[in-house]
Amino acid sequence: QVIETYYSAFKARDFNALRAIFPTASENDRARIDALRKDYEPCEYNLRGWEVSALTATRAFVRVQVTETCRPRIRTPPRQIEGSKAFELGKTADGRWIVTTGG
Repeated sequence: QVIETYYSAFKARDFNALRAIFPTASENDRARIDALRKDYEPCEYNLRGWEVSALTATRAFVRVQVTETCRPRIRTPPRQIEGSKAFELGKTADGRWIVTTGG
């Protein structure tokens, strides 16, 4: 699942892995990953409530509820953020699904 791979890249704090699944990932995404690497232990992502809509044979829209739990490196309680995230997916010429917008 492409969205799970997207969040696995954030968990691994690996911008190159993110770019592999989301080629247009921005410098803001890089900065977020750098901040996570510097200030937090690897975050956990709980994905639920999936809504997938195929727009065409090569485009799809995904909405998912995400709970992000990140434990700061300093001894404070973990922070938890919940929210609905929307993604547009596209199929590449070689048949792979990638994130084209969202996150």
